[in-house]
Amino acid sequence: MSLPAKWVDAIFDRLSIAFGRDFLGRWEGMPIAKVKADWAECLKGFVDQKPPSPPSPAR
Repeated sequence: MSLPAKWVDAIFDRLSIAFGRDFLGRWEGMPIAKVKADWAECLKGFVDQKPPSPPSPAR
């Protein structure tokens, strides 16, 4: 199962804000939908992973 498109959109939004043209310019001239679909496929292994539990307070 690929990463949900909504998640990939959020990743692209954050990276676009952080890196601007340097990030988006990498795919200039390519259909962005295909680029995002490739990212979704490459990141699919993260869909089923649970984040680690936070550390317990010391007693």
